[in-house]
Amino acid sequence: MLPPDLRGRALTLPGHATRASEPGEFSIEAAAQEIIEQSICERTILVGHSMGTRIAAEIAFRAQPLVHAIILIDGSCVPTNADLAAGSIKKALRTRGKAELVNALINEALPGNLPDGLRSDLTKTMNAMTDEAMVDYSASMANWDSKKCLTRISAITCPVLVLQSTRYTTVAPIRRQSIREDPSSIWYDAWRLSPNTQQLTLPNSGHYLAQERPGAVANAICDFVARSQA
Repeated sequence: MLPPDLRGRALTLPGHATRASEPGEFSIEAAAQEIIEQSICERTILVGHSMGTRIAAEIAFRAQPLVHAIILIDGSCVPTNADLAAGSIKKALRTRGKAELVNALINEALPGNLPDGLRSDLTKTMNAMTDEAMVDYSASMANWDSKKCLTRISAITCPVLVLQSTRYTTVAPIRRQSIREDPSSIWYDAWRLSPNTQQLTLPNSGHYLAQERPGAVANAICDFVARSQA
């Protein structure tokens, strides 16, 4: 569906999937710098989901001459500081256990009509993360949201596509407001003020937009890429 001169590449972040057991720094900034040093080339189009939206924005800020456009799928702002975010994750892991916490998060993030294989793959991937990676990434997201989000967004000049779900989550320690109920969310409003940003909200959708609404997401991305290449 993409133009024939484009090639896609999926990246595995430190602490995730096949890299779950690797030691290292688990932060937005460290992940962004690794990708810049190892994977970025001229006219790169970045696609990030969830935490990856922050990493894509950080890369676009740090390597603006190389980044042609960014596509951000269901990002958000964590409404707390780094210490509270880390403490909440630590408490949840201690009192509920990783398996129960992961299951609760996935059950709220995914609709019931998705294939069981997808649910089991996501569960396996999240359970493979070390406690350290989960805590550190949570703290890093909260720190980036509170200290860097708005300055990064205001400085990015490349075209941006923001795809957003409408479902909220209530599972502690990660809480998100529904776009319908809270249209003035920090994340959505900040990008709305960016002159090169296109925003698209998919009604009645959950956090894993690409899996839940693959056709709509693919069409939006292809249309955006075609316009950005023109």
